[in-house]
Amino acid sequence: MSPPSTPGTRDWAILLSLAVLWGTAFIFIEWSLDSLPPAALSFTRLTIAAVIVTAFAYARGYRLPPLSDRRWISFVLLGFFGNALPFFLIPLGQTQIPSALAGILLAVMPLTTVALAHFFTEEKMTGWKLAGFFVGFAGAVVLIGPAALAGLGGPTFLAQLAVLAAAFPMR
Repeated sequence: MSPPSTPGTRDWAILLSLAVLWGTAFIFIEWSLDSLPPAALSFTRLTIAAVIVTAFAYARGYRLPPLSDRRWISFVLLGFFGNALPFFLIPLGQTQIPSALAGILLAVMPLTTVALAHFFTEEKMTGWKLAGFFVGFAGAVVLIGPAALAGLGGPTFLAQLAVLAAAFPMR
């Protein structure tokens, strides 16, 4: 494995673009829910993404395996648990909770990933990794607004639980 390189301008631009795209997704989901139910919204988002990714892969010379290939079982399971289910649970939760709270709840994803990696990979939890997560999570709360946390629990608990379930790395 080669040592990490110092990030350049292009790397920072990609990171900023990713942050803008990911960070604004929750408000767009909230707006879309005025017109579409959660299942239709999820289906539409995933269909558009699948078409774009497939076209890009084909343009790069990659081809899908035949349907008789056993890898399709893994593809279907990964697609369902890694994309379809979380992409359904987030808008389902957002029918009852604001996008700011959904963003904060989904900020727990890195912690669950680090915790699961500790048990299922060679990547072990350290104090620095845990501290880094809490600093990042606190940053998300500050950026989104601590007032969004006022809605935790209460009558929308099941909706909050749906969003938290989407944050659990099922991939």
